[in-house]
Amino acid sequence: MSDSLRPLAEAVAGDHFTERCYQLLTELVIPIPPLRQRMDDFDLLAQDMLEQHNRDRDAQVIGFAPDVWSAFRKYSWPGNQGELRAVIEEARAACTGKLITTDDLPFRFRTGQE
Repeated sequence: MSDSLRPLAEAVAGDHFTERCYQLLTELVIPIPPLRQRMDDFDLLAQDMLEQHNRDRDAQVIGFAPDVWSAFRKYSWPGNQGELRAVIEEARAACTGKLITTDDLPFRFRTGQE
């Protein structure tokens, strides 16, 4: 596991990180579960990301086709929110209509589902 992905407590125990620095950085720790475990938030999060990509654009994409929502829910999202943001950004760029369809989704996302 990369040092940047290792929990800080584990890095301190392995003498890769100082105890003092750990104490300064971890005064308030808010654990956030992976995206695949937060499906209740998923629709709002995806729509908000789409609206962010719509800003300052003449043509507006208003949402996602029902089959896209199904594809999103089946996917495991190993890259969490960063991956979701990238998928939406690429789909938004490819979209020519008012709704993002499965044809607009990036190839890597569509092949990652299988």
